[in-house]
Amino acid sequence: MKILKIDPASQQRDIILKISKEILEGKIFVYPTDTVYGIGCGISFEEKIKEIYEIKKRSFDKPVSIAFSDLGVLKSYTILSKEEEEFIKKNYDKGYTFVVRKKRGKIPEIVSKGSKVGVRIIPLKLIQGIIRESMPIITTSANLSGKKAPAKISEIEKEILKRVDFILDGGKCKLGKPSRVIDLETMEILRDF
Repeated sequence: MKILKIDPASQQRDIILKISKEILEGKIFVYPTDTVYGIGCGISFEEKIKEIYEIKKRSFDKPVSIAFSDLGVLKSYTILSKEEEEFIKKNYDKGYTFVVRKKRGKIPEIVSKGSKVGVRIIPLKLIQGIIRESMPIITTSANLSGKKAPAKISEIEKEILKRVDFILDGGKCKLGKPSRVIDLETMEILRDF
């Protein structure tokens, strides 16, 4: 397992290119977000997504979310009303996961079996750059199912760390708690801080 210390607010081109290459090769990794540490891989790698479920000991019935680099890319995978789009623009940097309608055939069934999917735009420049350079990634907290979500690397179970290909250590996550989940069609809060 490789650990790479990063500054999540930076836009270091060499790191963006190096990590993007790993994602395009189907690697599973741990990374910081604005909320808690996530575990992910590129959304094109269904076998790796299954492996993430297994690493977390997460039921395949539970969906995972997808992190996008920006709203433009997010819109190519989802169906958004003007109001939903505006809400995302105003709130993407406030610790939200947005539940929205997904476009048919764009998102693997293993990610979300229904007509909707959880999406995020992680407001960290380095993470956005990595996703932009590679592809949208799975984003789910880097913990065993049912355990506390980690705000720093030292809080992640060794069982998880030893099964990933690499770790991006960006220090303590700003919010330190899982994202607030909101269904943008109904405006219902499905999980609060």
